[in-house]
Parts: sequence; C-alpha cells; structure tokens
Amino acid sequence: MRDTVPSSTARIGIVDDDPETCAALAELVRAHTAYQLVGCAASVRDGLQLLATQPTILLVDLALPDGSGLELITHIQAHGL
Repeated sequence: MRDTVPSSTARIGIVDDDPETCAALAELVRAHTAYQLVGCAASVRDGLQLLATQPTILLVDLALPDGSGLELITHIQAHGL
C-alpha cells in the first residue's frame, strides 16, 4: 500500500511546560512533511497567544504552571476556534 500525499499540511501547535517534552514533540512533528510546527507554548496564557497562528491541531498538556490545559481547550470550544 502506498502512502498518499496530503492535500494540505496540518498546522500543529504544542502547549507543554516541560522543555524536553516540547522538544521531543516538535521533533516528531518536523519529521513528517504532512505537518508544520506553528509554535510551542509553556502556559495557558502563551497557548492562547499561540492560537493566533491558527493551528489545525493543538497538543495540550493538562498540567500547566498557570492553570489547567482544560481551560485552554474549553476556551477553544467556547469560541469555535
């Protein structure tokens, strides 16, 4: 079975306060041509700013230094982002 070429590139954002985890996830994203890393954030506040890059997928750590990643996810759902 052959791999198919995606019609568009998924824009991935990462929200994680652990630098090693963020770096590892970013490396995985960069390894695939179907994905484009749009940024990393280490807090809920920075994650909200990362939304300006219009990611199509956001990987969110639930335990962040300034709150729960669920707050960010709830914000995204409430605003239809």
